[in-house]
Amino acid sequence: MDFDVKRFKLNLEKHRSLPIKERKDTQGKTKVIEHVWLHSPTDSINFDSFTLQDIEDAMVEMARMPLVYDEGGEMFTCDPSNLFLVFDRLFSVCFDLTNTKNKKFVLEEDDIFL
Repeated sequence: MDFDVKRFKLNLEKHRSLPIKERKDTQGKTKVIEHVWLHSPTDSINFDSFTLQDIEDAMVEMARMPLVYDEGGEMFTCDPSNLFLVFDRLFSVCFDLTNTKNKKFVLEEDDIFL
């Protein structure tokens, strides 16, 4: 049996799939950021939900957080891409939605619903 290399290459090209973008899993790092930001007590932390690498990645992210020192102590400046500040914004939105009064929409008489 002869193996036709040219034919094999042509068929290979036909069935070539697009390169798969590797998605970096950040769930563990997010867990670490959550526990650090919320000052979670150690007995409430599931240490199996993240790895040592996740902790190191979160520490790098924390080191990237810009600080400004003033007379009153240190303050955070806003860096919208920092994962700690992203977590804070998302947590604030969830907190606000949970604690908003009058969550139920009531149609007023002068409202027109189409």
